[in-house]
Amino acid sequence: MRLIAWLLVLVVLWSVVPAWADRPLVLVAQVHAPPKDAEPERYDPHLDITPHLTRYLKELRKLEVIAYDPKHPTVQRFAYEKKLERNALERPDTALLLQIGRAFGATYVLVVRCARPQESLLLEYQAELWQPGQRAPLWQHSGNQRVLTRDSGIDASLQSLARTLAVRLNEEVWSNLPTLPETPLSPPSPSREKPSPSSGDKVNTGEIDLNKLLSEGRLSEALPLLRAAVNQNSLDATLRIQLIELYQQLGLNEAALEECERALRLMPQNERLVQLWARLMQAQGRVAEAIQTLQTMLETAKSGSAASSLRLVLFDLQLLAGDFAGAEATLSSLHPADSPEVRWRAYLMQGVKRQFNKTQEPIPLTRDRLPGLLLVANGAMNDLANELLNLKRLASDPSPDWKALRQRGEQMVIHALDFGAWLSRLQPDEATRALCAHLQFGAHLMGQAAQQMARYLLFRKAEDLENATLLRAEALRELAEVARLSEADK
Repeated sequence: MRLIAWLLVLVVLWSVVPAWADRPLVLVAQVHAPPKDAEPERYDPHLDITPHLTRYLKELRKLEVIAYDPKHPTVQRFAYEKKLERNALERPDTALLLQIGRAFGATYVLVVRCARPQESLLLEYQAELWQPGQRAPLWQHSGNQRVLTRDSGIDASLQSLARTLAVRLNEEVWSNLPTLPETPLSPPSPSREKPSPSSGDKVNTGEIDLNKLLSEGRLSEALPLLRAAVNQNSLDATLRIQLIELYQQLGLNEAALEECERALRLMPQNERLVQLWARLMQAQGRVAEAIQTLQTMLETAKSGSAASSLRLVLFDLQLLAGDFAGAEATLSSLHPADSPEVRWRAYLMQGVKRQFNKTQEPIPLTRDRLPGLLLVANGAMNDLANELLNLKRLASDPSPDWKALRQRGEQMVIHALDFGAWLSRLQPDEATRALCAHLQFGAHLMGQAAQQMARYLLFRKAEDLENATLLRAEALRELAEVARLSEADK
């Protein structure tokens, strides 16, 4: 039955490939006109036409359109791999843009130049359409565009020029490409859970209701419908995210990552997409690459919510990669320090450093927060378990230093109790309640094991040592149950 189910998934995927996989992608980029030396100061004739050109190309409804952005994750990753200087991305030439276009998987790279000579009423422009890997442009056009008035008419002239270029490209290069329907499908429910049917919020293809398919778990049947909805609403982040998560539910993680990167090309500032991308990179074992990409993005990112979001994702990846020093440095740059997301990461750093805060401030626990918590809690529990074994081994030496051992035992009890109090601050939601209960009970058992070991080191009764050993084993069983529940929840 499982084989038949997978064959059905493959058949469905094959049936939808012509509808979306062959849709061309065009990267729109502008090369700067060089500044001119003039009195009394240097004059910059460069005019940015890409926003208008991108808009009119999208209105053709024939291609996916991306405007070149040096801060885009794909551009930053390309720069890192090629060891490029930062300023090389700010004003790239045509050759570099073609290499970047190949990194995007672009079918076309549209390179434009637009300038207005000083005191002139003419715009000078040049446009070249390239296909990455070709030695000559596929299409080119250049000329002059008259400015309507000296000042206020520049933007209107740029719009007119952009529309003209888009029309010429459509007629001379892309006339045979199919045009997507103008009427978009309504998006499905934005909920991360399987959407429930709703008469007021449906996506229909014929008489098939996408929400109904998802709510019934008919994921392979829902996939082509959701893919079609994304094609018709390419800038709808909710639809994109739902499609990525549907790929994950079907076990198509590589397709999920490809779709996430495709969405980021269009919406590079979307915080949720950046977080999804980071998790997908982590799932594929590409954590170091993701960390480097985020760090490079932060070098050029402006301060604000977007930069803070990047730092939050960077902290999580550094923590999971074991780069605790890097995570602590990232934490110190996060503001405001009293925001819930920053407080959560400060809580995790206490666990990493084994410097547990004595405050009783409650800490909400959600499914998204589990990976970081389990990493830190596992480390702390295993440290305590290993210290118990070390004390047991040292106590069995021919001439043990009982005073030193008692001091270590007392210190271990303090650490175990502080660790238990640290975990007791967690306030789990319904999805994390059972897992959190096992974790907290395991910490309680480890605290009892530490106290029994301290008693043994003080009174040297064999039963205390036996109790400590048994309690330690029970605590580790609870930890193993936490790992099992976590794995089953994925």
